[in-house]
Amino acid sequence: MKNIKRHIIIIIILVAALVGTFVFSKDENRFPHKVHIDNRIECVHCHKKINESTSTTGGPDVPGRAICGECHDEGLSKRMKFRYEQNYQMNHTFHMADLGLECKNCHEGLYTMEAPPQEESVVKMEYCFQCHDNATATQYCMLCHVNPIKPDDHNRGWETLHGRKASIGQKECQKCHTSKNSCLRCHRGSKGITRYHNPNYEATHRYESRMTLKNCRTCHSERQCRDCHKSSGVSYKSPLLQKRHPLGWTNRYSSKFHSRKARLNLPSCTTCHTKNECSYCHFWIKKGLRL
Repeated sequence: MKNIKRHIIIIIILVAALVGTFVFSKDENRFPHKVHIDNRIECVHCHKKINESTSTTGGPDVPGRAICGECHDEGLSKRMKFRYEQNYQMNHTFHMADLGLECKNCHEGLYTMEAPPQEESVVKMEYCFQCHDNATATQYCMLCHVNPIKPDDHNRGWETLHGRKASIGQKECQKCHTSKNSCLRCHRGSKGITRYHNPNYEATHRYESRMTLKNCRTCHSERQCRDCHKSSGVSYKSPLLQKRHPLGWTNRYSSKFHSRKARLNLPSCTTCHTKNECSYCHFWIKKGLRL
């Protein structure tokens, strides 16, 4: 019994030590910028060479223990270490000295954060795009990102799920995928990603869309449907409807008579027309009789 109690006490002590270590380590990765700003400490007091930095790659301008020790003579952890991204570069001299920008123009969130995680200290892309809109400044990714990058949501399964997000709004996608052919590089390129559509899908998609419209919306928006139907003249709301079929389409003596087209490719007819629409004119045709 005594041995059991002893083991329980040892386990409790170990768990407490581990929890304490976890909390302590977690706090070490945080930095209270707001406290320093409230005490009117300028950014350059700690980031001393930031105005001279032309090609920082994720860390040389982050202050070390020596700079912190100028004010904090006690209580600095020997394990103090700041984490930062390694795959981007930034010309602070150009932005600050040449353009006259201030730190808060890009690092806006730091001014109100009590103890932000270090990964949140990095400039968010929405701040960059306030100027880098391809009008005021270029949107060339590799200007700042030294290695290919992926947004946080481009994780495992993104290839399967990305269509759903794109159908909601493509504004975010177009920040990186600037070309209209970006989608086609995969969907009609060497990869040939056509897992959802067969070669005759344009003629048969009407039926699938009726049964599984939710699946269609994974990649396609209602606007895409309207635009395609309107340009092809297959929408009942489209003024181009009559242009879908050539003159002579209903004249049995014309070379453009619709029965010839129907015999060659009936699925293309059924994309828009149902058998009830056929029987509207062909009500007298007996079962099995060729059109």
